[in-house]
Amino acid sequence: MQQRLHFTAAVLCAALVLGGTGHAAVQVRVLGRPAAITPVPQIVGGVLVGAPESIVGCLGCRFLTDEGGALTIISATGRRLVIRPGSDRLAVDGREQVMSAQATVAGGKLICPLRPVLEAVGAVVHWNGATGLLDVGTRITAIEVYAD
Repeated sequence: MQQRLHFTAAVLCAALVLGGTGHAAVQVRVLGRPAAITPVPQIVGGVLVGAPESIVGCLGCRFLTDEGGALTIISATGRRLVIRPGSDRLAVDGREQVMSAQATVAGGKLICPLRPVLEAVGAVVHWNGATGLLDVGTRITAIEVYAD
């Protein structure tokens, strides 16, 4: 199991650094607008991977990377996520969840499976495999109507 995780991390890193030759590139739309995400997320081994910072930033989240490469994301609702390079765990408010692949660092950015991270910050994630489009939005929890 450990060897498979190391192999997966190496494949993810190589795919993103080398431009993903042989892997499907993904177009990203956040809140209905095209988003220029670098490096471009990709489908590798059936898993959507990429650097979550740009996407969560568009959703109003704050993030920082520590000296060890761990990424901490604070969602707009105050939820705290921590992702560490070399780990297949995502800590959400101190509770760990297993991700489908290990996080790794490529080009100075933490690369990991995107769906669990985006869903943990409260995003709605829709993948269209036919068009290669990742559509990321938010849930509407209330609507207020005011009369003039």
